[in-house]
Amino acid sequence: MTDPPSAATQAPEARPVGRSSVGLRRIGYLLLAALAYLPVLASAPGKVAADTKQYLYLDPSRLLERAWTMWDPNIGFGTVTHQNIGYLFPMGPFYWLLQAIGSPDWIAQRLWLASILFAAGLGMLFLFRTLGIRGAGAVIGALAFMLSPYSLDYAARISVLLLPWAGLPWLLGLLIRGLRHGGWRHAAWFALIVQIIGGVNATALVFIGIAPMLWLLHSVFVAREVKLPRAISTGLRFGFLTVTASFW
Repeated sequence: MTDPPSAATQAPEARPVGRSSVGLRRIGYLLLAALAYLPVLASAPGKVAADTKQYLYLDPSRLLERAWTMWDPNIGFGTVTHQNIGYLFPMGPFYWLLQAIGSPDWIAQRLWLASILFAAGLGMLFLFRTLGIRGAGAVIGALAFMLSPYSLDYAARISVLLLPWAGLPWLLGLLIRGLRHGGWRHAAWFALIVQIIGGVNATALVFIGIAPMLWLLHSVFVAREVKLPRAISTGLRFGFLTVTASFW
């Protein structure tokens, strides 16, 4: 007759996430924020770049007052504006708020750009967690995406076009979670992010929309993670809420 197994030989139980791991995660987020904000704030202090729209820095209140309508009677004999409505949110209110609290224009510009970079890095971490990728690889991947040279072509002249780039990993991660868990919650977040990033340039939004569409096809026909009816119902939920949120 054999003795019962001792505590040392029994299968280990799953350990709950301790305070130390949560603390390390917070430190990681702080370091990510530091890498996004500090270099940008340190670049060319006191100088304002010719980025996107001059009225964002000169008079954001005036820009917001005129952005709600496509017809602008203040130019020539009147004209149809181009993409002005997209500045109603989030770029216009961002600059309006910083001007209201007395922030210098050059600092407002740097905070805007750094916030886009930080959102891109956080989005990649969110996507990696969704895919089950953790550890150093996820951190390196997030840094590589956040610090991509892609942003250099737009940062100082049309930074608003970086919003779809920063939103891409968030959209892909939310779609994956929506396929796995169903419901409307992830679809609602997806629609909200599309509304935030897609108000100015529809072409950029179409380009990043290719990735979620390809993932739907991959999930059904390649990975075979979900059935076709589930993929269709998920796509309809996401599409319905996205169109509704961006209908304005």
